[in-house]
Amino acid sequence: MTIQDAHLTFTGKLTARTKTTDLVLHHAEAESATVEDINRWHQENGWLGIGYHYYIRKDGSIWRGRPEDAVGAQAKGANDYSIGICFEGNYQVEREMPAAQLRAGQELIADIKSRYAGIAVHRHLHYNSTDCPGQYFPAQALEQPPDDGGTTQPDPPPVVPENGNPYSEPAALVSRGDRGEAVR
Repeated sequence: MTIQDAHLTFTGKLTARTKTTDLVLHHAEAESATVEDINRWHQENGWLGIGYHYYIRKDGSIWRGRPEDAVGAQAKGANDYSIGICFEGNYQVEREMPAAQLRAGQELIADIKSRYAGIAVHRHLHYNSTDCPGQYFPAQALEQPPDDGGTTQPDPPPVVPENGNPYSEPAALVSRGDRGEAVR
């Protein structure tokens, strides 16, 4: 996963976030927009700059918005403890997220979840009265681990002696337990 940096500028000093418990998912409510567009729109709203920490384009490119450790401007009441990810598109009307964007979102969400144990993932409407991220936004699919394209090999089948009784040869490795340890 590569995160692009547009080297956005902010109109003031950002505040460091002291805790991270939530991940908030958004859509841009624009069928096409760049991270620079979002930054400009948010500045026109009187904000310091883009309120989201990450922006994912339809082509699957991931762009840095605010620094990840900064307080966001993306979910009123939750900004001081959340990371915001915005997806290009208007999923109130667009019915399907492009595969590249979905995969990039899955990878980024999985990465963030691996770094912040127990982080809760919610759509913007969980926090505020809004339609964001849209009725067709694939929130459940985004929380699934990304498909690795078949590069992960399944566990090998258990080794069972010819007589079918895995316990007949106590010294032989006969299967893998639930956690991968040898069962003898």
